[in-house]
Amino acid sequence: MPRGFVAAVGALFCIVVVSLSNAVRAEEPQPGEPVEGLQLSLKIQDRVIEVGEKIPFALEFQNVSDTGFSICPVRLGDTFGISSLWFFVQKPGSLKVYTPSELIVDGFGSPCAGDYLVLEPGESLSRDLEMDPSTLVEKDTTTGNWNVGSPLLSMAAGSYEVSVRLELGKDPVGPDDAWEGTVVSNHVTVEVVEGATE
Repeated sequence: MPRGFVAAVGALFCIVVVSLSNAVRAEEPQPGEPVEGLQLSLKIQDRVIEVGEKIPFALEFQNVSDTGFSICPVRLGDTFGISSLWFFVQKPGSLKVYTPSELIVDGFGSPCAGDYLVLEPGESLSRDLEMDPSTLVEKDTTTGNWNVGSPLLSMAAGSYEVSVRLELGKDPVGPDDAWEGTVVSNHVTVEVVEGATE
C-alpha cells in the first residue's frame, strides 16, 4: 500500500478523533459559563482555612437571559433525582476529583411548588452554605463512579481548586417555566494551612 495513502488515512483518522473529542467536550458545561440563561457563581470570602475547618461559601444564581424563569434554590442535593449539588475539590494539575459524601441542603425530600422563585432577566439570588472537608470521597473520572467503600479523605495542607456543579431535572410539581439542566460554577482556589500550635 502506498505510503502516501497510509499517511493520508492516518491524518484523516487523527482529525476525526480530535473532532469527536472536541464535540464531547463541547457538551460539558464550561466552568462559570451560563447554561440556558442561568449563571452559577461560587463565592468564598475566606480562601485561607485551617486543616479540618469547614468551608463557608455562597452560591449565586443569576438570570443572564432576556426571559424570566423559575428556579428552586432549596433542597438542593436531594435523593429523589430531581436535583444534585456537587462540591468538587481538586488539586491543581491533578486528575483526581473529590466531593463530600453527602451535601444535602435543607434536608431530604423533594421540593414543593411553593419552593420555586421567579428570576426575571438580570435578577439573582444567593444561598449561604458550607462544606465539611472531612467527608470527602474520591470520584473515578474515567467511569464517573464514586469509590464506594474507600476511606473518607480530608483536605491536608495545600492548594485546592473548588467548584460547584448543579443538576436540576424535571420536577412533576414544578412550574412549566422551571429551569432544567446542568451548570458549573467558576473555579476558586483555596489554601489550606496547618493550624497554629499553642
